[in-house]
Parts: sequence; structure tokens; C-alpha cells
Amino acid sequence: MLAIVASLVFVGLQVKQSQSIGEGAQAVAWMEVAVSAREAIASHSDVWIKGCTGAEMSAADDAAFAQLFRAYTQGKYFGWLSAKQGIIDTDSNVQAYSYAANVHRYPGFAQMAASWREWSREGMPSDHENLVEFVSIVNARLAILREIEPDPAFDAKWCGM
Repeated sequence: MLAIVASLVFVGLQVKQSQSIGEGAQAVAWMEVAVSAREAIASHSDVWIKGCTGAEMSAADDAAFAQLFRAYTQGKYFGWLSAKQGIIDTDSNVQAYSYAANVHRYPGFAQMAASWREWSREGMPSDHENLVEFVSIVNARLAILREIEPDPAFDAKWCGM
């Protein structure tokens, strides 16, 4: 009987350790996505700023901005998800609020967000509960920002923060 209890305790400890390792790997993966996005934005800051402000761009710059936007968006979503799951120690809403602020304050960013939603709707499950929750938090924050900042005019250097 004692051997069975000891083996169950051992298995429980192994499961807990495996879960901790998995959570650590997920946190590292999120950090890598976020750092990679920031590095790409810094390397192509001219395209990022033009894209955020909605300035006229060449087709190549437009495609580059779409990729930068995608990397930024994935970083924010995975950061939010990691915080929501308690894997990183921060308020999960910070990621969604930051994303919403960029949509609200930068017309090119908002246009890309709308275009991305329309494009990604095809073939994507619309009931993915985490994504739906993230979008609802972003939309709720947008409603607040529209009330407190009816005519935002922010320097483009803050886009993506």
C-alpha cells in the first residue's frame, strides 16, 4: 500500500514538473515572438511609420507593413493568452489595451486591422473562444478610447507600443 501511495506521489510530481516546463516553454516562445516583432519593426521603421499613419506606400512597402502588422498582432495575442493562463506575470488586458490604442490612434494601423479581420475570417473558426475573448476586450477598450480621445493625434513613433 505504501509503495502505491509513493508511486502516485511521484507521478503527481512528474506531471507538475512537466506542466511547469511546458509553461516555461510557452513563455519563452511568446517572448521570442514579441522580440522578433520589435526587431522587425525597428529594422523597417520607415515602412512601419508610413503604414501606421496611413501614408501612401508602394506595393512592396504595403506587403512589408502587412507582415510587420501580422508579427505585432501575433505577439500581442500570444502575450495576452500567456498572461491570461498565468504563464507570464502581468495583467492580461495590458496586451489587448495596447492593441486597441494602436487601432484607435493610428489610421493605417486601424485600416490594416480591419483588412486583416476580413481576410482572416475565411476558413477560420469564428467560435475560437480565446480569440473571441481577445477581440471583445479590444473592442470594449476601443469604445472607451473613442469617448475619452474623440480626435486622437499621436506621434507615429509610439505606434506599436
